Amino acid sequence: MHKSLGPGFIEGVYQKAMEIAFRHRQIPFERQKEIHLYFEDEDLGVQRIDLLVCGEIVVELKAVERFAPIHFVQLKSYLRCLGLRVGLLVNFNAATLQVKLMVL
Repeated sequence: MHKSLGPGFIEGVYQKAMEIAFRHRQIPFERQKEIHLYFEDEDLGVQRIDLLVCGEIVVELKAVERFAPIHFVQLKSYLRCLGLRVGLLVNFNAATLQVKLMVL
């Protein structure tokens, strides 16, 4: 998909393309999966992760010049909140697709 689209689009374009690719390959996923956050038994609201693949892998999509430390912190927080261990950061805004694996 990165070869077809190339860099330069907003994150939402790549998310839709990934969803199409997953559907065509019959890979189960949830888009914009909600995470409900609480602090001292009070509701903080909802965060959304880009994709949850096979109920086990958090996929966070980016269209940035380069990964920043906050992207890794964000992914780690999502994994902890969901009780999951594996996540991927995917950056489409580069000449070569950038993918970073995180395992807790």
